[in-house]
Amino acid sequence: MASKGFKACGNFPCSVDCIDLSKCIDKNKVHQGDVSQDDILPTTSINFQQFSQLVGEMPKLNSSVQKYTKTYSKETLQVALAEIKGGAPKLLTRVESSLNDKIENYLVWQKKERTGKRQTERLPYVIPSMVFKNVCEEKKKAKTEKELEKARKQFIRNEKKKSGEIKGRRAKKNQDQHTSKMDSSLENHTITKLISEGSCNKINILQNILIDSKLSGNDQDILLEKTQRKFQVESGSDCKTAKASTSTVGKVIRTYKKRLSTERKPGSGRKTGSQDTNLAIRIRQFFRRNPNLSERTVPNTVGTSKTTVHRVNVKAGLKTYKIQKGPDRDQKKERTAKSRARKLYNDFFAKFDCCVMHNQTYCVADFNQIPAQEFYVASQRGKVAEQFKTRKASKYPKTFFI
Repeated sequence: MASKGFKACGNFPCSVDCIDLSKCIDKNKVHQGDVSQDDILPTTSINFQQFSQLVGEMPKLNSSVQKYTKTYSKETLQVALAEIKGGAPKLLTRVESSLNDKIENYLVWQKKERTGKRQTERLPYVIPSMVFKNVCEEKKKAKTEKELEKARKQFIRNEKKKSGEIKGRRAKKNQDQHTSKMDSSLENHTITKLISEGSCNKINILQNILIDSKLSGNDQDILLEKTQRKFQVESGSDCKTAKASTSTVGKVIRTYKKRLSTERKPGSGRKTGSQDTNLAIRIRQFFRRNPNLSERTVPNTVGTSKTTVHRVNVKAGLKTYKIQKGPDRDQKKERTAKSRARKLYNDFFAKFDCCVMHNQTYCVADFNQIPAQEFYVASQRGKVAEQFKTRKASKYPKTFFI
């Protein structure tokens, strides 16, 4: 059996005699050396006379039992009893010795057969085995094929997306060319500025009728009224396709009838930007005077929201940049530091043998020396004064003892 096992693992031929079978996990061996010799008591035997002397005379309890001569007959019961195998129990001298024992030795019923549907692959666990190497190669090959298939599908999706974008750009380009030609022919009397893109054929017909109408006076008004009624009656489905209602079309026609133009009057419509122009000017002045202000502190001072301040900065082209920190050092300070360090080194080691450090709590006197991020607001990086875009950090700032 051992030789067949080695042959299946790929290590055959191999000498079976060189294997130490005493170290098998399944072998349950009693360690007699763990029992102390002092705990073993000597075995002695006594005769009946000695036993009678030790126990004494026993009382007769069954002397008055009545004797019955009548007998009773009963049917024999057929009962299937479980067969219990006899045998002396195993001698276990240590708790650890029972951990390696099989669990089947403690089960009354047999182990149930495996009925699960999950398929598990039994693989050899010996590294030199050829079967193990083949299984690893097959897994690696399957993983590579799966990744290649995934990359191929991703490439196909990207190509379809690119082709769709190209077609969309071409269609949009053709539509823009058509719209530009139409606008140039209308001579600023266009109707498409009040109606969404993708207009239907009836709107194009209406534009041609409005532009090509050369009638004068009442004849032109009659033509416009007839066209308006006809268009409102017949353009129900086409207006839905063009995302324009019949009331919008009628309004455009009436506007063209009054002013011979569909363009909006200057100053009409909803105003863009902030309604309070002085507020935007004040916000920009705050950041111009002190670029180190934050967008969170200015709203409290001006009396507006953070979103309004941010929109004003974006419209003005202002951005936020980090302040660059550098060492607060010059030639005079460097000379002083070198001379003090030299004196400290020479005097200290000449007079003392050791240095004792003490742990105390200090607070920085200047808040600008606290190691934290600071920012400034400007239209371009560095386009502010030097005092706003740089900070000089001292190596040994002034502190207060707490």
